[in-house]
Amino acid sequence: MNSSLPTQVTQGEVLVVGGSGSIGWPICRALIAQGYQVISLTRGIHPRPAEYDMRLNGTTEKVQLREINCSVICMDYVRLFIRRPLAAIIYAVGDCPPGKFDAAVKVPLCDIDDGILIHELNILLVGLLNVVRKLYACLQPSGHVVVISSAITRLTDATCPSWLHAGHYAAAKAAQDELVRWFRRDPNIKDRNILVHRLAPAAVDTPFHQGCQHQPPAMLSVDDVAQRVLDALQSTAVIDEIMMPPQATVIAG
Repeated sequence: MNSSLPTQVTQGEVLVVGGSGSIGWPICRALIAQGYQVISLTRGIHPRPAEYDMRLNGTTEKVQLREINCSVICMDYVRLFIRRPLAAIIYAVGDCPPGKFDAAVKVPLCDIDDGILIHELNILLVGLLNVVRKLYACLQPSGHVVVISSAITRLTDATCPSWLHAGHYAAAKAAQDELVRWFRRDPNIKDRNILVHRLAPAAVDTPFHQGCQHQPPAMLSVDDVAQRVLDALQSTAVIDEIMMPPQATVIAG
């Protein structure tokens, strides 16, 4: 057998929004390994992970990967790149540059510039709204939307570290969670039997935390998150899940 031939694609096409990010890229890799064709939607502002061009089964992953550089705030032309009905849309958007965790959580809400909260709302809330409302019709019937949320919305006063000033991010994620619930009630989504899943991991072990003074006490691997995305795409019921590392203290209130 010629190992240079592409892996046979049988699972359908998936759009990964935020596909070159520290969580989005491992999701792309996991999908490709399972035979999905992947469209990666990325702002193109951060360097791709070093393994972006790695080889899989004797051929480049790019055989099954197409990339679109586009902001989630302006989605008008994305449909032109979708060649067949999508099996799923994965929303894995965030702003987590390598080594910037400390900087992202150091400013209390009363001292924060309002532009920071507006930015989080744009990428986490307005972006999700744009993607779903403009692309839901591109999903095949009984397709999937998987939103990567965050367990930070479940922190209590007792479990929140005194140094963690992430209210802007948590507020935007809480609004995103509410948007997910209302998408499930939307008649356009219900009529097509689209399942809208929410996966809310605790801290994930990515370069965002590397070299930082403050570290979460326990972290999930990116492979854990990617596997749950794969599980969601095979599910016949909505998955709504807080994902915690086995050794973590329970934070849900």
